[in-house]
Amino acid sequence: MVNARDPQVGRSLRLWVWALVAGLLAVLAFNARWTTDVMANVPNNDPGLTRMLAFLQAKGSSQLIALEAWPEGAASVADARTCLLALGQALPRVGATPIPQPDPASMAKLVDLVENHLPVLLTQDQLNELGERLTLERLRPYLAKIKERISRPEDLFTATAVRLDVMAVGGAPLKAVQASVAGTRFEQGTLIHADGQHLLLPCTVAFGPGEFFKTRSLMEVITAARTQAAAQGVRLEVIGAYRHFNDNMASMFADFFLTLPLGMALILGVLYSVARSWRGVAAMYLPALLALGGAVAAAALCGRTVALPLIGFAASLLGVTVDYGIQMATAVRTGDHRHIQRPLLRSGLISACAFGALISSPVPALSTLGIMVVGGLILAYASARWLIPDLVVPSPMPDPWRRTTGPALAWCEGHPGWCVGIAVVVTLGLAPGLRNLHMVSDPMRMDGSAVETRTALKSFLERWGALDSMNFLVATAPTADAALAQVFNARQRLDLPPSRIELLLPCQAEQARRQAAWNDFWRARGEAFRADFTTACAEQKLRVNAFADSLARYRPVEKPLTLSLEDWNGTPLEKALTTAVTRSDAGWRVASPLESLRFEAILDLTRRAESLGVAPAWIASGAYLSERMVQVFTADLLHRSLVIALSVILAVAVLVRSLRLGLAMLAPPAVALVWTFGFLGWTGQELTPFAVLVAAFVGGIGIDCAVFLSSAEHRQRLMTPSVACIATTLAGTACMLVAQHPILSGIGLMLTVGMSSSLITCLLLTPVLVGNRPGSGLTS
Repeated sequence: MVNARDPQVGRSLRLWVWALVAGLLAVLAFNARWTTDVMANVPNNDPGLTRMLAFLQAKGSSQLIALEAWPEGAASVADARTCLLALGQALPRVGATPIPQPDPASMAKLVDLVENHLPVLLTQDQLNELGERLTLERLRPYLAKIKERISRPEDLFTATAVRLDVMAVGGAPLKAVQASVAGTRFEQGTLIHADGQHLLLPCTVAFGPGEFFKTRSLMEVITAARTQAAAQGVRLEVIGAYRHFNDNMASMFADFFLTLPLGMALILGVLYSVARSWRGVAAMYLPALLALGGAVAAAALCGRTVALPLIGFAASLLGVTVDYGIQMATAVRTGDHRHIQRPLLRSGLISACAFGALISSPVPALSTLGIMVVGGLILAYASARWLIPDLVVPSPMPDPWRRTTGPALAWCEGHPGWCVGIAVVVTLGLAPGLRNLHMVSDPMRMDGSAVETRTALKSFLERWGALDSMNFLVATAPTADAALAQVFNARQRLDLPPSRIELLLPCQAEQARRQAAWNDFWRARGEAFRADFTTACAEQKLRVNAFADSLARYRPVEKPLTLSLEDWNGTPLEKALTTAVTRSDAGWRVASPLESLRFEAILDLTRRAESLGVAPAWIASGAYLSERMVQVFTADLLHRSLVIALSVILAVAVLVRSLRLGLAMLAPPAVALVWTFGFLGWTGQELTPFAVLVAAFVGGIGIDCAVFLSSAEHRQRLMTPSVACIATTLAGTACMLVAQHPILSGIGLMLTVGMSSSLITCLLLTPVLVGNRPGSGLTS
């Protein structure tokens, strides 16, 4: 019969329980939802931000890529076109489709539609420009050139065109259709640049860039094609968000695979130097591993989707939670771990209070991070308190770090004046650097794309212009005409030139104004023009009657003309207009593209639109979205930092109930944060929104160290575990300094400086503030 009171039986039962807990954590962590989608991190208390991101993600322009090819060396343009078209044929199986070029029938319908709707397509500015071309002085050389072109037997197009529209009045609206680069034309299935060398194949993609696995498959096909093209002497490039997203994820994963194993190896080395046995190392590290599983499991239990970049804080969480394993394992090995139980509990509670303040954040990423850290801390404390004593065998041995930590601690305890003086001098030297701190101003500075990708994008923009706008003036209304009118009125208030949406699909009120302006124009200028035109034709020996159809168009039109979205069906502009003017459950939405302005210009325009109150129209801007998300994220973090500070102070006050001990715990991490951010300010480092999170982890490690060193009667035996805790964290975070992704390398720098500062300030200030009187520690 099994005796449950038998220590060995009780130990076995506890180990089985922990094995079941580990298995449950593994199942929950395996079923957790991970995401790279930015939408998952949008603050839920900012409807405007949510609306803008939802619009930009759903907008077709975000699902475009451009494939560009040109010959290098002995290759020809034909070789480049062959490679480009071959890639275009391979793309549909991975979700991308080349945009078809216009066919002759659609172009003919386009020209016919424009010619028959000139009165509602020409703006006042275009009429003014037309008026300057109708004088006799301008007509003479113009008709001479027309005569020269129609005399060429091969130029039948010009002869047909001038009979219908001799003054090329329809050319003004058609300019909105032309490519952004002069001379660009379709040729044999691709666009060809004016330089005759660079070819372009634009493609639509059936999914957004944030779908990681699909994007990776798409980029793998393109990369393989680029390699094959290079072997044939053809340069093949891909431009679009898909390449940047793939680069960022590849960079992040490469950094994780480099830094995490390296960091864990260094951590294991540090732990082995303390434990001097692999069993002891495993026991010390076990709470940290269970904490990671508990963190992900907590998020899964709460139904949270975990943003993949949060993995970057894994090293920090390991650093916080490995402290519990080091402290408990070292205490158990000495044969008496009762002295560690109270400071261990207090440390866990203070850290949980600090990170618990993030749970109420409206930013899902912060809220989820709070849940994860609190869940991890609970598992780390529980496993350190009730699992490690069953795994570590009491075997007292000399402190392997005593030769280093002993003299350092003795000097700090014996020279309080020097310690305070050093702390004051360093603080006075670094604190002014806080004035130099500023948040990252350009979100592109957090982009981890390869240099080659950024260079290719810059060259593409210089050569072709923007692939498509990511800035829009948006309006929603019950009818398409009402939405078009809102966008038109907003552009006027903002003093913006019309886009091709307003030029080719004006609202009904604007169509009526344009037709009235057309009629007024020809009533005032018609007779004089016809007289001058007749004179100029006679001088060039051209028959006026040959242009009768054209002259019949240049008259007032009394019958009201209308132009609707359906009229553009079957023309090359059908997709562009139907993508810009769409119908949804909320009514009709018009998305009118804005010019490709510089980052600062689009931000200024967005702020001006808000100040002028152009609602119900609003601006959707990728640049503004990035800046606004950084602002909201940072503002909430700053607010949370105050809540975290108050939570920690309250927790220390309740748990310690001693002003001196409370100051000994709080002052070192506070000074460490001043040192950290002062150093970053002096070195000109731009802060990302993750900086405040880094501050929370630095403060958490610093408080843990200060809590354990606050025990005067046990400080010597707690010294090595406390230093080892920070050393393991430094080992994990310092590896991130070599990361290629700017976000991860920035986190690594801040954590490395912060952890080093925490260790130094705890050694300098905690013994001084507590004093060396017996019974002055936490166990009193």
